[in-house]
Amino acid sequence: MRRRWTSLCSGRRSAIADGATILILSDKGVDRDHAPIPALLAVVGLASSPDPRRARARGSGLVLESGEPREVHHFCLLIGYGVQAINPYLAYEMPRTT
Repeated sequence: MRRRWTSLCSGRRSAIADGATILILSDKGVDRDHAPIPALLAVVGLASSPDPRRARARGSGLVLESGEPREVHHFCLLIGYGVQAINPYLAYEMPRTT
């Protein structure tokens, strides 16, 4: 987890340095050998990692593609910590109940 966390933060810094304006966090492609970092933990970590204000000042947005958020409270927390858009792909795949 620590190694992946370091990779995530350094990837963010290098993407912004290369001129990226939208950063997409995704948990697609996870399997039994590759566990995802919990969505809220990843978002809070990226928002509090070095230079978050500078990244926002440059206009970089944060998009989350995750199967984790399912309730209104989850969405509110993610948006409150800086996510501009959320694709809850698992919620779209769940059958509707009436």
